[in-house]
Order: sequence, then C-alpha cells, then structure tokens
Amino acid sequence: MTALTYRAAGVDPLRAEQLLQAARPFFQATQHAGVRHLPAFAGLLELPAALCEASSTADRPLLVASCDGVGTKVRLAQAARQLEVIGRDAVVVNLNDLAVVGAQPLFFLDYLAAARLDPSGLLPLFSGMSAICRQVGCPLLGGETAELPGTVTPGALDVVGFAVGWTRSSRVPVRRAARVGDVILGLPASGLHANGYSLVRRVLQQRHLAPSLRVPGTEQTLQDALLTPVPLYLDAACELLARHPPPLTRALAAVTGGGLLGRAGMLVEPDAGLCAQIDPSALPTVPVLALLAEAGPIAFDELARTFHLGIGFLALLDADAARAEQRRPGSPWRTIGTLRAASRVAAIGSILHD
Repeated sequence: MTALTYRAAGVDPLRAEQLLQAARPFFQATQHAGVRHLPAFAGLLELPAALCEASSTADRPLLVASCDGVGTKVRLAQAARQLEVIGRDAVVVNLNDLAVVGAQPLFFLDYLAAARLDPSGLLPLFSGMSAICRQVGCPLLGGETAELPGTVTPGALDVVGFAVGWTRSSRVPVRRAARVGDVILGLPASGLHANGYSLVRRVLQQRHLAPSLRVPGTEQTLQDALLTPVPLYLDAACELLARHPPPLTRALAAVTGGGLLGRAGMLVEPDAGLCAQIDPSALPTVPVLALLAEAGPIAFDELARTFHLGIGFLALLDADAARAEQRRPGSPWRTIGTLRAASRVAAIGSILHD
C-alpha cells in the first residue's frame, strides 16, 4: 500500500514556501526601522512615540482595527489576469474603515485562501498590497496563505485583509451630537468598489455581456470599469476632521456593504428619531452601474441597498461647518443630503431604510 502524503491530499508545503519566498521582496519593501520579524509567523512593531505619550482622557490614544475582504470581485480579476487590483483593494477597503475615526495605519496583515496555491500567478496580488502599503507608510507585517482543497472551490481565491491603526479620542466623530439640519457630504466613487459583485457577475452571465463591451458614455470597456481600484479616502477624511473637528463632524462612513442606503443609516444613532435623507438628484451618474441596471434589470431600490451610487465615502457635519467646507476652494466634498426628523434612519428619495 502506498503511503499517503500531505501533497497527495492536495496541500503542497513546498509550493506554499515557494510563494512566500517569491513574495518576500514585496513585504520587505513596506518595512521601516520599527518593524522586527520573528522566526515564526508573527511580527513585532515598535509603537509610535505619540501613541505612548501620556494624554488627558479627552485626548487619549486609541487603537483601531478593521477586517474586510474584496469578495467575488476577485473572480473577474482572475479572468482578466489583473490580481494587482485585488491586492491593492484588500488594503484600501481596510484603510477606508480606519478613516472613519481619523486613524493612521500602523500595520496590515493579509489572508489568502485557495484550493491550490500558484506561486507565479499570485505574485501580482502581493505587488498590489505592497504598492498601497508603501504609499501610506504602512508595513505589511505578516499574513497567512492557506491551501484548502475540498473547502475552497478549485480555481477560486479568497482575499481578506486586517488593518490596525491608531487615533486620538478627540478625532473620533460624535454621532450623538447629530441634529435636524445637519448636512451630509460625500466623496465621489470610481468603478463599483468591491461590493455587489455576485450580483454583477450574475448579470454578466445571464445577459452574456462581453468584457470588451464599451460602457456607454465612457472610453472604458466593461472589464476595465469593473476592475477599477477602490479609491483611498484616508487623507481626505483625516483632513476634514482636522478642519472641522468633532463634534462639528458628527459621523463618517465608508460606503461598503449595504450600499449607499445602508451606510447612510450608519450616520445616525438608531433610536435618535433622525433620518439621513439623500437627494437622488445630487448623486453622480455611474455609467457602468446604469449599464448593469438596464441589462439586469435591477430596480433602483436594489441598487441603493447594494452599490455606492457614485458616492464612496460619507460625512455628516454641522450645517455651518458643511457650508464652510463647500466654500473652500478645491474641496472634493459635495453636498448630497441633510438630516430630518423621522422614524427611519436613512432614505434616498422615497426608498427607506429602517
């Protein structure tokens, strides 16, 4: 009887080690003097001096953590051989979540799961992670690459990220300060970010939409539009908090799961009797979303609960602060709604969210 091996069961430790060795330069490119690596699977980071300083209760340093993935957008990227976009997105979606409390990133970890690890084919993924980590000065401190035959579908890939950052209590928006008349500002989105792609893929499959199809009103192909990287909103959010510190800034939200309607509802406390009312006419046109909605067809209420509708990041501000921001030359923020008294927490036109 032939002896069984781990490799025969579908897991090849040598292949995993080859992937890690090939990706090592991308990890090393993100490191700084405060990073140390242990011989095992962990990393050490020297905390910034500002995080260790004694502070008053009103301005104490806080650690912030986020975990998010890129979902099934990875399937389109695999087909197009554009995994670098997925690596970048895995970092950005987590940094955007840190941005809602004005946090600066300390480090990033990745998790990659596949039925079979392909060392050469997966390197662009790490290249994308490394590029955005270098851009923001955030070490790629470690991670996990898992070969899971029998659990992950052959050919599929799951990519998840974990980010840790720090902020001060004085930078954390004060949602309980919200009141009727506060103004909702938004930052423009690009592409479809990284949410709703299971619905997108269903439309592509059922309506036989070719990747090379030109998106009406643009110079982009459908493939390029769907694989547009998620924008990084970290700097814009931190700068807004510096100009209009809490409680003038009531809340911030990255538009991810739940779409624009769901994330607008995160701007107010559930039992405050306030509704984040989004003006549909203030939302930019998203040509690729219009194409998919018509081809689906997908009703507007479903779009609102699934996609960003052209706004990728939200801010709720005191009305005077919002007006000052809108008068500032070059401000990227646009007014898209207001708070009103209501029992529903969010609304886009007549579409309501409890």
